[in-house]
Amino acid sequence: MQHSNQIREFLITSEGVQLEEVYVGPEGVLTGSMRAAQEARERAEALTRVRKSSTRSASSIGGAALEAQIASLRAEFEATEAEAARIAPRPRQARR
Repeated sequence: MQHSNQIREFLITSEGVQLEEVYVGPEGVLTGSMRAAQEARERAEALTRVRKSSTRSASSIGGAALEAQIASLRAEFEATEAEAARIAPRPRQARR
């Protein structure tokens, strides 16, 4: 039987197994926290490009770069928190 040999990420959720789309970053196929971190970096870079194109003065370029760096760090932190919450053991409910 023919089948795909493509690397895929899947999540086990309360609704069952969820197959994620393939995400290819600069280093190849990325999954899990590496995928989330790369997506956060890409969002921060896009924000930097938008802010640089909208602000042309020399004083605002430094501020925009700093804001983009802050946004990148926030996005990476949020991605790390989300990954930690996803893999953290859930507390067991008391039996009645």
